[in-house]
Formats: sequence, C-alpha cells, structure tokens
Amino acid sequence: LQLGRLLREQGRAAEAVQQLREGLKLDEESSAVRRELLQAALRSGELPLAEEQLAALLKREEDDELLLLAAQTRRLQGDGAGAQAFLQVP
Repeated sequence: LQLGRLLREQGRAAEAVQQLREGLKLDEESSAVRRELLQAALRSGELPLAEEQLAALLKREEDDELLLLAAQTRRLQGDGAGAQAFLQVP
C-alpha cells in the first residue's frame, strides 16, 4: 500500500497500479488498497479499472472522499450528469 501510494504521489501512476494490484491480491477486502488503486487508475487513464474499484468500494461504504472520486471517475468517462449526481447534497 505504502509503495503504491508513494509511486502515485510521484506521478508514476502506471507503476502504482501494478504495485497496488499485487497488494489487492494479498488482501482483496482492503478498502485502503482499493482507494489507492482507484486513484492510481484514474491518473493513469485506466478508467475500466477505476470503475471496477469504485463499484466495489461503493458496495461497502460511502463518504465524501469516495463520492468525489466517483464524480471524478464519471467526469473522466464523459458523464457530466453522472458526476453531478454524486455531488448532490441529499
């Protein structure tokens, strides 16, 4: 997790994705690894991977950071209305 985060923060998103995928194999239930993988996937342009991680996370939890990541994912997919829906205050 830490190495993946460090790689992502250094702008080495593709390497971070590889590292975090390995981490997820070791602990498939880790929300922290999935969040990092989601962010790395967004930065590297791997939108299907980002969507997969987002769906898994939203099944278990929902917080402001995750909703922002969901909106960013939708926006990058060209779905402005979907992005806006995640930003709506109930």
